[in-house]
Amino acid sequence: ITDFFEEIILSSEVELEKPDPKILNLACQNLGADPAQTIYIGDHPLDVYCANLANIASAWYMEKKTADLEAYNPYQPNYRISSMWELRLIV
Repeated sequence: ITDFFEEIILSSEVELEKPDPKILNLACQNLGADPAQTIYIGDHPLDVYCANLANIASAWYMEKKTADLEAYNPYQPNYRISSMWELRLIV
């Protein structure tokens, strides 16, 4: 699966963990990506929080198993998706 990604950052190697926004900033820096033109996709409220802290748009991937977390999510994503196919409507 690693062949599908240009950059893989392991929190254990860089000693950074979500929701610390530095891990997303590092990913953008390593890829030469502008955070303002980046979307972070996550399936947990803390993923949304981390993206918000990094000033990166977030797409909350809500499967049935995570949809029940919406009521407990104090962090607002920019997008909510239930399928990766929905990304084509965003980007």
